[in-house]
Amino acid sequence: MLFVNGMLTLCINEREMFMGTEPIAVAMSKPLKDAVEMSKIDEQDGLQMTKDYTESGKMDDDIKNITLKDCMKILRWKIKPDAKIFFDNFLTGY
Repeated sequence: MLFVNGMLTLCINEREMFMGTEPIAVAMSKPLKDAVEMSKIDEQDGLQMTKDYTESGKMDDDIKNITLKDCMKILRWKIKPDAKIFFDNFLTGY
């Protein structure tokens, strides 16, 4: 999420697009959090859990179903009652 000319912009990118840069962790889905925790105990099991989540289609569903409310909750932001909101997904046209 970022502001561009006063507009809040949400962009979801694959981590591979940012290889070599330091990520800023904001939030992650429960299956990935569980995989990270498992990796601390058993790296191979954690990697398998990550693979299962990403290859099952669940990750794609989670990305498609993310809402502005979800993002605002993570950032601990609130929308003013009279705010005008325009949604545009330039990748899918929705």
